[in-house]
Amino acid sequence: MEGLLVILAFVALFMLGFPVVLAIGIPCIVYILANGLPIDLIAQRTLYALDSFPLVAVPVFLFVGSLMNSAGISKYIYKFADTAVGRMPGGLAQVNIFGSMIFAGMSGSALADIGGIGRIEIDAMRKKGFKPAFAAAVTSSSAIVGPIFPPSIPLIIYGTVTSAGSCRWSRCRRSSPACCCRSPPIPTCCCSSSMCC
Repeated sequence: MEGLLVILAFVALFMLGFPVVLAIGIPCIVYILANGLPIDLIAQRTLYALDSFPLVAVPVFLFVGSLMNSAGISKYIYKFADTAVGRMPGGLAQVNIFGSMIFAGMSGSALADIGGIGRIEIDAMRKKGFKPAFAAAVTSSSAIVGPIFPPSIPLIIYGTVTSAGSCRWSRCRRSSPACCCRSPPIPTCCCSSSMCC
């Protein structure tokens, strides 16, 4: 019953417009104090949850995206992408996607991608005569590569929670039944029962 009251208090505070951190924190603190638990438990559990070295990568990725944007590195990424794929048919759209892939490998976030290199890409496409709606659509679509292109913030969090590494995911793509159907299986292969003969 007490757990239900904590959840209802969270929903009520959230609906009243409290920030999420307060909407979660206030009912939890009241629950701890009402049940006579030591107040030190709050600080101990908070620090224990934050004591994860891989999760340090999340703010670092956001910092790197902001740093690249303020230092002007985004312009050089765009120029490199334009040199590499700009001559192909649909060149600026290709440049947009290729530049987002490069930026995603460094920032790991779709929002950092849009904020960093997206503005440059949209301005260049508008100057070449593309409609702003098309430029925005291509930019937002190419920015989605950020969270799925390793190393990204969601993949780091997934790897931390499941104790899996991104190197293992890249090996999974190369796995074959010949690799997995051996006895014993080769340890560098990601084997599933559907792969075996």
